[in-house]
Amino acid sequence: MIRIELLDKDDEVIGFSENKLAIKKKNGEVEVYIIEIDSNNFPRINNEHLLITFKKGKGKVISQKKNNVERGTF
Repeated sequence: MIRIELLDKDDEVIGFSENKLAIKKKNGEVEVYIIEIDSNNFPRINNEHLLITFKKGKGKVISQKKNNVERGTF
């Protein structure tokens, strides 16, 4: 068994798919983590995760390219 300690009290796992894990925080925000397997077959959490939070005013899309990958926030 592999154990990953990510949850705080009152957090809830709301989705898991292949290598992504979605956690709903007690304040209502959602964090999406990418889990990668290292060369020793151990799971590692990618430092760059996605935070889905509450918008301020009208929503807008902001995107940036890094290593030929387009990232966006809204």
